Parts: sequence; C-alpha cells; structure tokens
Amino acid sequence: SCGPPPAVPKAQLLGKLKVRYETDSVVRYQCKAGFSQSHVPIIRCQADGSWEQPRIVCTHVSNYTVVPSSQEDDTNSLAAMLLE
Repeated sequence: SCGPPPAVPKAQLLGKLKVRYETDSVVRYQCKAGFSQSHVPIIRCQADGSWEQPRIVCTHVSNYTVVPSSQEDDTNSLAAMLLE
C-alpha cells in the first residue's frame, strides 16, 4: 500500500484524500483554475509502496496566446502558440 500521493504544482487531487491507498489504486489530478493540463493526469500505487511519478503538467493560460494565421492561408484558422 501507499501513503498520500505526491503534490503536483498548480494541481489538486480529485476525490477525498486518504491516509493509505491499496496497491494498484489510482488517483487523478486536475489543474487548478486558470491552468491548462498537459500529459496523463493519473498515477498508480505500485507494489513496492511508492507512487508512479506524476506526468501531469499545469501551465498558466496566460502563457498561451492566439495568433492569427498567415494572410495567405485562406482557411482563416487561428493557431495557439506557447510563449517561451
């Protein structure tokens, strides 16, 4: 079994936090308001009593901007670009 799952920056666990989780239990993270999720939001309690390494990444939405596509592009689509 595992203890409480690790904290993830700018994310919260869904559901009720427990003191102990059985092997193969799964928990799901959700990014806090104003943050966009990337990668898998779940981790599993492993047989050795440790949690899988969380892969979820929460990026503040202000790090994204919508940029008009090229005027030569007649589909008139918009592209989201991640600002460095």
